[in-house]
Amino acid sequence: MNRITGITAAGIFLIAVFIIAIEANAQEKRISKKDVPQAVISAFEKSYPNAKVKAYSTEKENGKTYYEVESMQGKSTLDVSYLSDGTAAEIEEGVKEKDLPTPVVETVNAKYPKDKIVKAEKRTVGTSVTYEVRVKIGKAYESIVVDPTGNIITEQDGEED
Repeated sequence: MNRITGITAAGIFLIAVFIIAIEANAQEKRISKKDVPQAVISAFEKSYPNAKVKAYSTEKENGKTYYEVESMQGKSTLDVSYLSDGTAAEIEEGVKEKDLPTPVVETVNAKYPKDKIVKAEKRTVGTSVTYEVRVKIGKAYESIVVDPTGNIITEQDGEED
């Protein structure tokens, strides 16, 4: 095998490995209500009787299967991930800026004093609560995750408008 053919084969192999890795991480897929375990449906309907379901999906993560119910409760988004037995694993609720805890708002405003909060979400996993706040900076966006006391957990650059 000549050098160019070897390099080409190695390049194709790396691309294939990369594609497989992406597909392994992106296992979320839309499903219909009939594919969701009854325990999940019952748990969601009991906890959120006024929510309007928009979609269902399933995702495998760390060997576990999660069922997500995407919904609207009033004018706020509400996405809940469940295990098949109906145990809530993660709750993501849209939050208006005025409803964020004061320490969260103070931290975001100190970090981005001239920028605007465009979206906020309260994320509950077990007893742990965090807030993900999306800020518009010019034409770009950044997300910052803050705990209820105002400590920054992560920051992530976002995409352009």
